Amino acid sequence: MRQIVSISLACLLGVCTAHVCSAQDGQGEPQGEPKVRNEVVPTVTDPKPAPKPAAKPAPSNEKIVTPVDPAKKAQIEKRNEKDEKREAEYEKRIAEKKRKIAESALHPGDEVPNPNPTPAPPTPKPVSKTSALSVNPKFDKAIAVHGQRLSSGTPKQKVFSAQALGQTRDSRALPLLDGALKDSDPAVRAAAADSLGDLGSTESVGVLEQAMTDQDARVRASAAEALGSIAAPASIPSLINALKDSDANVRASAAASLGAYGTPQVADALIATLGDSNEDVRDAAAEALGYVADPRSIAPLVTVLQVDTSALVRSTAASALGEIGDAKAVQALADASRKDRDASVRQAAKEALEEITSASR
Repeated sequence: MRQIVSISLACLLGVCTAHVCSAQDGQGEPQGEPKVRNEVVPTVTDPKPAPKPAAKPAPSNEKIVTPVDPAKKAQIEKRNEKDEKREAEYEKRIAEKKRKIAESALHPGDEVPNPNPTPAPPTPKPVSKTSALSVNPKFDKAIAVHGQRLSSGTPKQKVFSAQALGQTRDSRALPLLDGALKDSDPAVRAAAADSLGDLGSTESVGVLEQAMTDQDARVRASAAEALGSIAAPASIPSLINALKDSDANVRASAAASLGAYGTPQVADALIATLGDSNEDVRDAAAEALGYVADPRSIAPLVTVLQVDTSALVRSTAASALGEIGDAKAVQALADASRKDRDASVRQAAKEALEEITSASR
């Protein structure tokens, strides 16, 4: 038994000794390849760069040209010209009203006027705007030269000479221009009619009325404008007849010229012309009615303001109602100043309202 126990202890001791030696021997040996562990190592990758914003196109100095309808462009230019003219007239009227208010202001020692005076009859509108012509010696050479050119010059020279004679204010130019109304070239005849209007002599009414029957529409239109410049009552029938001319320019010129006369006959003719098929003719008639200032034209002008298809005509009707200055048009003008689809009409109605309200204060 003792032998068995001894042998077992000896074996156990040998095994332990072998393990200790093996461990010591492993520490002195060079290290080989590192042991690979079964661990998941996170991989670090470069982040994707953010996309660069698209480069803005470089500004170009080239202008983008948008095609414009010639008819639309002409209408815009005409409207702008009308607006400028209306603005100048409006400022002039306001300045005149301020001047009158300043003149009528009471000063110490003035008598207080009767608050309920008897209304004075309306002052008729002056008809004739002409002044007498005379012979001016400083135009001797001009009369001789341009008179010669009117008879023997080229058409271009004749037109220039006719225009020059209209600026002389010399009575010797009248027979020269009267003769030019019979020239074979319609451009010369039209220029002669224009210059006769510039001279403004009632002696030219007869020849200008004959020119109203000229075959060329340009001559008829120029003659109508000249008669309006002279403003002789005797030419009213000729101008009223011209409102039925086949050419729209002639009708428009006649309507504009009739604005110089304040008679019921003229007012009736212009009211009827508000229904013309051409917007330029209707526009001229509406503007002329503002100058004539006949109360009977208020209702027709209000109708034009409300229903006419042309913004140009509607704005002119609004201005004409402001010229007349009757409170009956206030409601229609107020509606147009807020509701009309065109800005120029709204502005014209607003100015007309201001004109009427300022006059009633």
